[in-house]
Amino acid sequence: VHLPAGAPAGFQRLVLRRGLLVVGQVDFQVCQGCRRGYLRKISVDGAAKGYGIGTRAVLKLYRRYPGLTWYTTTQYDTAGTFWQKIARRTDGAFTENHDGACEHMKIDRRG
Repeated sequence: VHLPAGAPAGFQRLVLRRGLLVVGQVDFQVCQGCRRGYLRKISVDGAAKGYGIGTRAVLKLYRRYPGLTWYTTTQYDTAGTFWQKIARRTDGAFTENHDGACEHMKIDRRG
């Protein structure tokens, strides 16, 4: 389920479901002008991990917003293999950058 931004380059959310059960979310921002995507937070409930739900969510965003350079926030050590897998599947770097937000994204400070 996609909850769109209320303003250009504002916060958006993908609510992740497995059937009818909500199992996580992806919080992100997109700035078409700067050609930048920023994945602020990906969370998948423990029992739903390992089914590719997070991977499918990120790949969906990558396809929905082609041509962007994607950044992500500082990740837990255990997330390293996740981002390596995403980078291989997309040829994108998904560079870790806590301040990957452009000036347009910083206007919306809800995160």
